[in-house]
Amino acid sequence: MKLLLKFTLFNTFSKMLIVAALFLFLPTIINKVVYEHIDNRIIGKMEKYLKIIKTGGIKEIKDDENCSYGNYNLLKEEYILVCSTEKQMGNYNIDNGIRNFEGEMLPYRILNRTFVYDNQIYLMEIGEGLTAINLLLNTLKAYTFKLMAVFLLITLLLDVTFTRFLLMPLNRIIKRKLEQTKHPSSFDFSVIKTNTTDFKYLEESINEMMHKIQNAFNIEKEFIMNVSHELLTPITILQSKFENILADENTPPDVSEKLLESQKTLARLNKIIKTLLLISKIENEQYLKEDSVNIKEIIYEVIEEIEERLTEKNISIDLKLNDEFVYQHCNRSLLFTMFFNLINNAIKYNKPNGKISIKSYPENSNFIVEITDTGVGMESSNIEHIFERFKRFETKGVEGYGLGLPIVKTILLFHNIDILVTSEKGVGSTFRLSFAPSVIS
Repeated sequence: MKLLLKFTLFNTFSKMLIVAALFLFLPTIINKVVYEHIDNRIIGKMEKYLKIIKTGGIKEIKDDENCSYGNYNLLKEEYILVCSTEKQMGNYNIDNGIRNFEGEMLPYRILNRTFVYDNQIYLMEIGEGLTAINLLLNTLKAYTFKLMAVFLLITLLLDVTFTRFLLMPLNRIIKRKLEQTKHPSSFDFSVIKTNTTDFKYLEESINEMMHKIQNAFNIEKEFIMNVSHELLTPITILQSKFENILADENTPPDVSEKLLESQKTLARLNKIIKTLLLISKIENEQYLKEDSVNIKEIIYEVIEEIEERLTEKNISIDLKLNDEFVYQHCNRSLLFTMFFNLINNAIKYNKPNGKISIKSYPENSNFIVEITDTGVGMESSNIEHIFERFKRFETKGVEGYGLGLPIVKTILLFHNIDILVTSEKGVGSTFRLSFAPSVIS
């Protein structure tokens, strides 16, 4: 999962928790604020009426000694009553209640208080209608929740935008330093501008690591080239001397037999050294990429050259190369070597009377070539190691040095061709080559 997506999910989850908490507690908070406002207002009214009683007498506000409603407005939103009572209630008492008003049950916020006037205890009750207030509360809650949803959406968009902006240097580091790097010789050491200390440290660490890798790679290449050149000369001399000894009529048969075995060993060593030199030259980009190759034609050329081996193992080959595809800016001889090694491997590790299938087709903007055999196959855990040098898996009766597929891999990297290998033990293997659109004519 990408870092940007993780940040987005975290921000979304955290804000949803905040919104959920507000959904739980906001109604209580709104109710408390509204009721506190109502309570303060009706307390203020009661204090005002008490002052009126103190200065003008109880008759100023009292309508009915039987404690009926004393005063109310036209919409029944407020009322006040004063009546005598025998019970002393003390200070203010506020609560919600229902009152039967002319046969209609209405909700009110009710304030009660007893007071003494002229040696008589009276009860004063002031009610504030809740019908309109409840409607207002519901409207306020609805709009609040809508505003919260809009706020959540806006903050998420801002978070994603800011996070994307914040991670731009990291994306550039990944793309320039890692994704676009196919080979140690193509490492990019340019500095990427960023004000984030962590990203600066990351880039410096990657550059330092790339320098070490590049130096180690160059040392290895130089060592292989030097050793290879140094070994080829004595091998050539030895082969020449062995040939002269074998040509001598006085050489005993047993000596000649041993010399022939030695010549075979020198020939194998010579082939290994030349293969290592080929890999080194490709890695050093000593080959030009100035050719245009018809993939269909070059596969037919490889099959024509390797036809004798197909006949030896009685292997049939099925070709479905219907699409003409010309590969631009490449090296023909290297591509021939690449296809030769792949098809040769399909023969070498195939079963007698087996089959090889080669097909090509366009896929989106890429061009695909698939080489499938009905051979011995391999374990899935071994697939990632098949391109390692001198790496061979236990296959009885199959000769090799473990350098065929490393050559293929080197040529693929040189031409920026992707490869995907699938295999099943005892069933066969498929090598899928993908030619990028940048090289399609």
